[in-house]
Amino acid sequence: MATVITLGASPALVSLGARLALAERLGRSGALSMALALAGLLLLLGGPSAASATGVGLALLSAIAYAGVTLHSRASARPRPPARFKSRGDPRPGESG
Repeated sequence: MATVITLGASPALVSLGARLALAERLGRSGALSMALALAGLLLLLGGPSAASATGVGLALLSAIAYAGVTLHSRASARPRPPARFKSRGDPRPGESG
């Protein structure tokens, strides 16, 4: 049960995190896919089960951690603008050179 929750909730959490933290767009097809994935997760889980609230909470915590690692790797793979260093001979801001 925990594996189903973790693997089913992770893509939704990655999409949400990518939208909030990385300003990625989901689009209509992505939103539809996400809705279908969450509906599928609910179908797999079924109704009330013998799973404890603690177990479900830990599975969701695992999904959050997995999403965090995925988002971190996405963010670190993005190209960054080159750093601009000033030499000692460059004028300071506000000074004419």
